[in-house]
Amino acid sequence: MIVNADMPGDKLYEQMRAQWKIPAPNLLISVTGSTVKFYMTSEVKDAFRHGLVKAAESTGTLLSLLEISQNSKRLTL
Repeated sequence: MIVNADMPGDKLYEQMRAQWKIPAPNLLISVTGSTVKFYMTSEVKDAFRHGLVKAAESTGTLLSLLEISQNSKRLTL
C-alpha cells in the first residue's frame, strides 16, 4: 500500500484496517527506514527481526514496516 507521507495517522490506521480487513491490534509497533544504507551485522539484524516477530506474535500486535523515499513524499507499507 502506498500513501502520501502527510496523511494523518488516524486516517492511515483506518485505511490499513479497511484495506487489509484486520481487527484492531492490542499494540502497534512501527519500524521506519529510508533508502539510505544502514549497516547492521547479520547477528544484530537477526536478533532484531526475531525480537519483533516474537513481540508481535505474543501480544496481538500489528507490525508496521515503513520505507520512506528521500525523493518523494510517499510511504510504502
